[in-house]
Amino acid sequence: MPRVHEFGLDGPVLLFTFFVSLLASALFACIPILKYAGTGIREGGRALSQSREQHRERNALVVLQVALALVLLICSGLMIRTFRALTKVNPGFAAPAQLVRTQRAGSENFMKDVRETVWAVDPNLPLADVHTLQYFYQKSMARTSFTLIMIGVAGSMALLLGGVGLYGVIAYSVSQRTREIGIRMALGAQRQVLTAMFIRHGLLLTGIGVACALIAVAILMRFMSTLLFGVKPFDPVTYGAVSLGLAATALLASYLPSRRRG
Repeated sequence: MPRVHEFGLDGPVLLFTFFVSLLASALFACIPILKYAGTGIREGGRALSQSREQHRERNALVVLQVALALVLLICSGLMIRTFRALTKVNPGFAAPAQLVRTQRAGSENFMKDVRETVWAVDPNLPLADVHTLQYFYQKSMARTSFTLIMIGVAGSMALLLGGVGLYGVIAYSVSQRTREIGIRMALGAQRQVLTAMFIRHGLLLTGIGVACALIAVAILMRFMSTLLFGVKPFDPVTYGAVSLGLAATALLASYLPSRRRG
């Protein structure tokens, strides 16, 4: 990772992050309290209606998480492929070995010998910031590579959150339908059938999230296409790889909770 030696923990940043996390937790914890405050004890139909409303809200949140994860992963994938294409572009200068006929050209040992040779002629001659062409080339690409790493990390975290959210929704749905599952099994339903029912629910939410993400990506590509190089905005390799990864994550997140209760 470029410039890793410059990383460190910053006290004010940590405190700011800590207080923002506390504030966000408190605000989200107050939403259901404020929403249902003063309702008192309601009849069973009202409680059931609230439960269904909460379930719809969880489904909507999962769809949003999946959509954001897919958008971030597609964008990061396109930028990574752009970076790889840039590294293959001719930098515009000849390799050191073509200028100096030696296999050591361009190496740090060769640069050391050059410094010693120059200083042997004139010890007072200053030599500052003398490095190989490869060093300056890598330094010029360091900021771009670091940005791509951060985008990739953000996309991976979004995928993780989407998977965890989908797992939570399916697990909650299974727990709420325990009685129904028991009745179905008593009537002869197979475990595989019940498991497939919850997997379909998870994949349905994932499909809706993917559809929303593709619409968002189509709009985003109008602005992002100018940042791409050597790759098309709708690159099939990137879209295919990201979609397969997301589908595998969704399948696993739907299968595990349904299998435990199935």
